[in-house]
Amino acid sequence: MGKKIKMEKSETESGKENRNISQRHKLKALKRIDPLDKQTLIRRRWNKFGFEVRTVEVDDSDFGGDGKLPMKLAYNPSGEWIGDPKTVLRLAKKYGIRIWEKRTPSSCVCTIGFSPETQKWHGWSHRAICGFEIGMYEFNCIEGKLTPKIETLSMAKDSARRFARSVN
Repeated sequence: MGKKIKMEKSETESGKENRNISQRHKLKALKRIDPLDKQTLIRRRWNKFGFEVRTVEVDDSDFGGDGKLPMKLAYNPSGEWIGDPKTVLRLAKKYGIRIWEKRTPSSCVCTIGFSPETQKWHGWSHRAICGFEIGMYEFNCIEGKLTPKIETLSMAKDSARRFARSVN
């Protein structure tokens, strides 16, 4: 049997305090760091849902860190950022999204995607998601205006783009 080490109450409390500060520091840095900035790539891993998870080391020294904040980020096959792996995996499993695209070429993150299983284009943000398929009404932000029904997947994609823009 190993010896048990007794810790003073103040040491235990300061350890908890340091952990909480570290977690707050990471969250603060995550909110301010642009994930598209150059980072040091640590690991790449592809999965069956059509996206890649990269583990990168981001310089967080501007936020009081040691300059090496590990982050996991999800990218499509074209190298465009989708978001955090947990959210992207939920989109893949729950909605069947396998094709990830940016809403516009100048967008910094993918906010529309296609599900080959359901033949739906989805638009999303951190707040909401909506799928569009043939036979549904087009998405239009102007209330009270009748919109035509979606007749092609191209029209569904346009509706997903408009939805993603409206909830961003």
